[in-house]
Amino acid sequence: ATGAFMLVTGRHKLLSYGRTYARFAGWADQVFDLVADPNELADLAPSSPRLLARRISQQRPRGNDARSDRSGCQPPSCCTT
Repeated sequence: ATGAFMLVTGRHKLLSYGRTYARFAGWADQVFDLVADPNELADLAPSSPRLLARRISQQRPRGNDARSDRSGCQPPSCCTT
């Protein structure tokens, strides 16, 4: 597994490409506003680092919930790719 995942929280979608493989090390995390930008063309992360930080913090493990995958996401709000 690459460690890549996406997390949809409200109107925002976080894409993280993982850091498992060196080839993904330079790929920056991305955040999209799915309401204002349904085609995901405008990455908000460069102009909104606080929004990116909040979305990243939301994917942290939430305890021993058996439904959590290794990234800490809770179904059905995210997918691990």
